Amino acid sequence: MLRQLVAQASEAGSPELWDPTDLMGIMHEGKRYVVVGGTWCEQRNRQRRESRLAKAEAELQQLAAVQRKKANPQNLASQVGQALQRLYAHKYYH
Repeated sequence: MLRQLVAQASEAGSPELWDPTDLMGIMHEGKRYVVVGGTWCEQRNRQRRESRLAKAEAELQQLAAVQRKKANPQNLASQVGQALQRLYAHKYYH
């Protein structure tokens, strides 16, 4: 399988600097191979992002629905930050 991937990669040529695909380096039998992610990685990343954002939106709705006697902005920001990190969605919110 790995030999087929290497053969196909050598036929395709090297990726250009502006190529947006993900690259992964593999060491096998003393040789270094670079595998290009392509559309499969893009689709997987897109699905992960959408799933994480949906979970984060639900979590933020729950935090917003909580009745508070006195809202402390620092505590609320901390709760939001912890929830987003727990769901691995913090990198999608700037």
